[in-house]
Amino acid sequence: MGCGASKSSAVNEGHEAPLKKPQAAANTEKSASQTSVNGTGQGASCTKGTTTPRPTYAPCLVLLLGSEASMLPSEELHTIVKAAGGSFLEVDELIREEIKSGTPEGSELAQMIRQGKILSSANTIALVKRAVVAKPPPHCLAGFPKSVENLARLEEEVSPCVGSIYLDMDEAEQQTALASRGHDEARVRRKLAQFKMQTLPVVEALESRGLLTRVKAAERERAITGVREVLAIHTVPSADSANGASETPTGVSGEVQIDRHVVYVLGYSGDLKDEICTKIAENMHGDFFSASGLLKQEMKSMSKLGVQITDMIRQGKIVPASVIVQLLQSAIAASQTTGPVLIDGFPRSADTVQLFEQQVCKPRLALLLESSDKSLQELIKQQQSQIGSGDQSAVISRKLQSFRAQLKPLTEAMEEAKMLRKLDANKPTKAIVAAAVKQISDAMARAR
Repeated sequence: MGCGASKSSAVNEGHEAPLKKPQAAANTEKSASQTSVNGTGQGASCTKGTTTPRPTYAPCLVLLLGSEASMLPSEELHTIVKAAGGSFLEVDELIREEIKSGTPEGSELAQMIRQGKILSSANTIALVKRAVVAKPPPHCLAGFPKSVENLARLEEEVSPCVGSIYLDMDEAEQQTALASRGHDEARVRRKLAQFKMQTLPVVEALESRGLLTRVKAAERERAITGVREVLAIHTVPSADSANGASETPTGVSGEVQIDRHVVYVLGYSGDLKDEICTKIAENMHGDFFSASGLLKQEMKSMSKLGVQITDMIRQGKIVPASVIVQLLQSAIAASQTTGPVLIDGFPRSADTVQLFEQQVCKPRLALLLESSDKSLQELIKQQQSQIGSGDQSAVISRKLQSFRAQLKPLTEAMEEAKMLRKLDANKPTKAIVAAAVKQISDAMARAR
């Protein structure tokens, strides 16, 4: 499963007002549509296409971040990523390969270097863009981005990141490591200052989105194990693997093509929301999946992925969005119902919407269950009383503020895409369900 890419993917066309999609991903899909097996161009497919002289791949970016002191050797990283079935992309190596190829782009890069010019982020992104479609995923990228602006442009022009690994090392350890490599004190200070200015803001940006895993770099073996574990989550299984099998969520085959009416249900999670979603699904002969429920189910199965999820949660790590998408993809593909599929607890941000669209399908609708602050405060208070929280007023205020801050950019993006419909969650459950059924039925009718 992982990034859900195959050598030729069917495109997801025919739906109106999509959320902003990276141009490179669109180009990859356009190319792939010319060789798809069934040519329907619907849903998202992991099915292999016809053989082509030069296979192309969908981007699956996993960023590898760290300082000069904490970064593992390139040779070792190549071995680790290759073992995961993916490709290690190191920016300096991509530059050397392009120059060696003798292409017009390579000649231009060589001339810039001879003239002592610094390569622009556009040059680097162009190299990455060409590499990801030519090499198998996951694509573990090191040496870029150098700023939050670089990150935004990379995700816009190539693909949203599905995850990132930060090789973490405290400042004292970095100073010792750099000094042991022959750097004098002044140069060590410059390198550390540059690292703080360039890399740390990117680390913080990715961590705030739940896309970062910290790995302690001081202990080499632990660092290697940490990198392997993160890459394993995003690994795309091959049908031609040696043992003929791949790790997928319990009871689901690895190759799926999904063409379902998917509806996001947004709002504060709780028993009432679960009840509303369940009744809607029953009424419309559909299915209801919650992100938290699928995680618990996979953990309970004791599959390889379930064990990885359990370990992440025990260590206080955030489960990557790509894992949630993987579980949702499998659950929707295995569904035997004919009605709409309702999803709760996902997405949490606009970029995770893009990830879902790339790997699963384009949802038809997003329902927002709007509640007053007073109602939400009461709901949070009930939840906190069940776990015996101390200072409830402070916790309630913090949780409500966090919920509103996280929800706002997501709903704004969905409103812009003309897919958001708002429902008054303060009304009786029966009325909410009836209003939701009408909105979903109307959306399904428009899509026919």
